[in-house]
Amino acid sequence: MDFFRLVHSIEELVFRFSIWLLLLPKTLVQILRHPSWVQPYVNSELDNDHDSRFQEFLSPILFWVIIAVVPIYYLGFDFFQGFLTNLELMESESLDKLSPETIMAGIAFFLITGPLTFSFFLERMVGDPISYTSIRDTFYTQVYLFGPVQLICGLGQLKLFKIIAFTTETEEISDGDVLWLVYFVLGGFYSFVWLYQEYIVFRQTLNKGKLKSLFLVLFCTVISYFIVLLIMSVLATVAVFRMEGF
Repeated sequence: MDFFRLVHSIEELVFRFSIWLLLLPKTLVQILRHPSWVQPYVNSELDNDHDSRFQEFLSPILFWVIIAVVPIYYLGFDFFQGFLTNLELMESESLDKLSPETIMAGIAFFLITGPLTFSFFLERMVGDPISYTSIRDTFYTQVYLFGPVQLICGLGQLKLFKIIAFTTETEEISDGDVLWLVYFVLGGFYSFVWLYQEYIVFRQTLNKGKLKSLFLVLFCTVISYFIVLLIMSVLATVAVFRMEGF
């Protein structure tokens, strides 16, 4: 009996992975081509029963984890590892002892700053109180939009910071580093696409004019970057105090 349960579990797991692989490019293309589709779709799906939600496209959180968190864990973790070890916040041996789940959760909490910041300010601008129910649709919309930009722009930025911060003067830039620099430039172009997507969502949500909506998008972008830099500055300050023996 246990054997048949195991087979059934494996069958269900393989089926789910196969469906995710089919829905991932479909969801990505839909977000890129029709940014005005995102918010109405999220709102309509959240009105359905839990089991019938997000059947035609990947759910926002799953989409974000697959397209942003997992690639950055595998391709961008060397930046976090270098950042923590160079600042003596954590030894490399201690990092090696951490489980992949713990590391991925830490990266997810780092990446969630952007969607959460935008969701918070959008809800405050609308005038709704911040609650689980009120912010959920806004947060799911932002997670949809932030997934591609964090993969394309965020990963490129991490690689660029790693090349600048952790490459000594005697080391030459490798061919792989050059490819990451090209990837960073492409990410810079995509950032304008993402700004347009956010502009569409802000206009739909707030019913503001074009210039005001664009200004609010830029304002939230600066705030989210400031929060990320603040987190990194706090970590650097902690490292300095540790090195000074405080």
